[in-house]
Amino acid sequence: MIIYEDKTYTTRVVELIRCDCCGKESKYRWATGGFDIEEVCIKYESGKHYPEGRFTKIIEADICPECFKDIIIPTLEKVGVKFLTRESDF
Repeated sequence: MIIYEDKTYTTRVVELIRCDCCGKESKYRWATGGFDIEEVCIKYESGKHYPEGRFTKIIEADICPECFKDIIIPTLEKVGVKFLTRESDF
């Protein structure tokens, strides 16, 4: 006879995303349509990456697409950053 024991596990899920610039909140992702994509990733990662694992420190910010386009891009362009715009279609 097989004896079973019921176990309960806790899973951590994203409840909402809050923009670190304007405070705008969104559930799960910034895009609102089913197939739409609007993602912003501002992240710096440093550390060691070994075959058996990695040990890193990550500095990141959650920025909504509007603040990225209206605040971050113009601010970085003022200090000389040149952004590359490209399209993907596959």
